[in-house]
Amino acid sequence: MWKEVLAYQQEHKEFNAFLQEVSARLGRPLNHGDNATLLYLITTAGIPAMSVLMAVGYAVSIGKSSIRYVESVVLGWADEEIITPEQVDVNLR
Repeated sequence: MWKEVLAYQQEHKEFNAFLQEVSARLGRPLNHGDNATLLYLITTAGIPAMSVLMAVGYAVSIGKSSIRYVESVVLGWADEEIITPEQVDVNLR
């Protein structure tokens, strides 16, 4: 999967900024598995990057800073059809 992540990074420069922002919010560098999970959430699951960033912020705020936790939150939201940043914002209130 790391080849797919690298190819996506080369084609979508904004993905690099997204990864840097996630890393900054988590307070640690991302590993290849983290990058692959984030790529999956955005491309395959179809979750907007801003919604994923909001999930990262939420996870950090409750002391859960693993990408696996973020993934479970985002996919749980998706199951409830909470996908857009606006829907996420309402859900987090």
